Amino acid sequence: SPVDGVHNHNNTCDYCQKIAWGKTRSEMYQRAGHFYCSTDCTRRHHQEMEAQEEEVDGNIDQGLEALMRQKQQRQKEKQLRGEDDTANNGTNGVNYNRKQFF
Repeated sequence: SPVDGVHNHNNTCDYCQKIAWGKTRSEMYQRAGHFYCSTDCTRRHHQEMEAQEEEVDGNIDQGLEALMRQKQQRQKEKQLRGEDDTANNGTNGVNYNRKQFF
């Protein structure tokens, strides 16, 4: 059995998982730490990863929007209960009347 990587299955494409027969790992197409049997696999894998990244970014954006809506809803509920922090000059509802300290 050769030790150069041609037949020990270290030359498996990271995208299609096929063995790149006749090539060592160092002879395979390499990009961003991945090894590929062809330029087609290289292109397809990176397109797939970009699509996944866009999906994650979209999910993060949707999550942030949902959090902002929840925060706005809580602020509206506080206003209705008379607990609006913005309406009392940032004092959080505490009455800082000087007379009560003297």
